[in-house]
Amino acid sequence: MKKHIIIIIILFLCYNSYGHELNMAIFEITRGDSGYVLNINFDRRNLEKSLVTTYPELINAHHEVSWRIHIQEYLAANFQLIVNEQCTEIDIHAIDYEQDYIRITASLPLPEVQIQTINVFNTCLIDYNETHSNLIRTNVFGKARAFRLDKDRIEVVIK
Repeated sequence: MKKHIIIIIILFLCYNSYGHELNMAIFEITRGDSGYVLNINFDRRNLEKSLVTTYPELINAHHEVSWRIHIQEYLAANFQLIVNEQCTEIDIHAIDYEQDYIRITASLPLPEVQIQTINVFNTCLIDYNETHSNLIRTNVFGKARAFRLDKDRIEVVIK
């Protein structure tokens, strides 16, 4: 009987410690065939929470165009890239809505010069999801690097 109780307690503890959600968005900057590419993967529920809180008119918006416009505005307000000391706007090509994720594909209109520094400012989803983190991954300097941003660290300079 004691063994059964111990096994149940261990299973309960393992289930609760590994069964939590990881609140993280991934921003990946890579070199593509036609320039630099930015891929963003958001947890759908967390992005919708931030968008509806920031833009309450989205509660009654049922068409994709309204959501796309507000996603672009939200990114412009909460995500900034400064490449080689020049502010770089992202050019969104696609927004894919999946059951649990929203995936954004964008290009970075950068001249054909060697990137020396990337300054990333990112408060996406941190505004209304306090435990949220943003993972910035790059593969532009010949090696893969990753940086975690959260409410205590919203900016990183990659050299």
